[in-house]
Amino acid sequence: KLSYAVEEKLTKAKVIPVIVRTKKERFKELVDKYSKPSLIRQFSLYRNVKIPLFSMFSAVLTSGSLEEINNESGVLGVYTNGRRMMMYHLALGQQFTSSAETIEYVGADKLQSMGYRGEGVNVGVVDTGLVLHHPQISTPVNFRFTRYSSVFNNPVDFEGHGTYCTLLVAGKPAYAFLTGIRSGRPNLLVKGFASKSKWYSAKALGYGLGIGSDADLLKGMELLIRNGVKIINMSWGGYDPGDVYDFLIPALTKKGFIFVAAAGNQPGVVSSPGDQRDALTVGAWDSMTERVPTWSGYQQFDKYSKPDLVMPGVSVLNGSSGWLSFVDRNFGRYAILSGTSVATAHATGMITLLAELYKKQIGKELTTNEVKAILCQKTNLSQCEAEKTEAGNGLLNFDVIKSWVETEYGVELK
Repeated sequence: KLSYAVEEKLTKAKVIPVIVRTKKERFKELVDKYSKPSLIRQFSLYRNVKIPLFSMFSAVLTSGSLEEINNESGVLGVYTNGRRMMMYHLALGQQFTSSAETIEYVGADKLQSMGYRGEGVNVGVVDTGLVLHHPQISTPVNFRFTRYSSVFNNPVDFEGHGTYCTLLVAGKPAYAFLTGIRSGRPNLLVKGFASKSKWYSAKALGYGLGIGSDADLLKGMELLIRNGVKIINMSWGGYDPGDVYDFLIPALTKKGFIFVAAAGNQPGVVSSPGDQRDALTVGAWDSMTERVPTWSGYQQFDKYSKPDLVMPGVSVLNGSSGWLSFVDRNFGRYAILSGTSVATAHATGMITLLAELYKKQIGKELTTNEVKAILCQKTNLSQCEAEKTEAGNGLLNFDVIKSWVETEYGVELK
């Protein structure tokens, strides 16, 4: 029952933060028995988190307790509780673009002009939370805020990363008033993809640095799923083992959930959970130079490679908050960021528009495999894998969407 990663950690440490998956009927009993606060103090990042939707809980256990729990009949798996963080770079140079310009670059503005703005689609962002007031936040009718996981007692985004990603997915249009070396481009339009979607924000990263544990993030996912979210943005990752996602993401993808994950910002390697085959893993694309930046994650695994696609992720201005936001006259409202975080939010926004199109024009739910097929214009996904490069199967833009729905379904987009 102990995962390979837990067994490996046991060779190096006697006390380990873990996530335990149980049979539903024994969940409460095992939580009461093993989720004790005494060892938590040694690990300030790790808390006792209960995730009943997945029949999981986190704990910090000794080697003796792990041996005991491994023999429990009600335990289905024991995984490492790794550390994850937001995947971004501050863009400090003079050259930059805006979210309105990158939305136009991928052709999402054409879908918006046809009336597709995410209506009827539930989309969620698990991240550092959300600022409560911002020019890009829509009226309370569209504002669905699931507050925060049990780890945090304040839902507000102090870093700004969660606000940036959420507003890029679903924020309404607004104007940024820039200062300093960027003041030559004042009053720039910024906007999100799917302003009419029902969008949700779950705070699961924090501590001033936008970090958190896998248990924190699973709790955030639980909050979104309980609110009917099927498309989940994961603009974060890490290089600790992500063995808990080996079970969770394939299981939920089979049920129709779409996980959009960052490839990470280290060349030659993909962060977890972006390394999951069933995730839609997003690398960065520089829309100004039209190339993959050298830092965007790419990795060849045994039977597949990542990322699956790229989206704009270099020096993009959009709404933000907290300490990331310092480039405009209205301090605390906008930021210029780079990273696969940014690219992932672009992908989630486009997928939200696509999900609405599929519901209204094709009469079916969008799936992860359907998005992968659109990217390479083939139903045989093994052929798609063979064609991947460091840019995956390329951009998810209007042209590939138009070609696919017209060819496969006879739906004309004009």
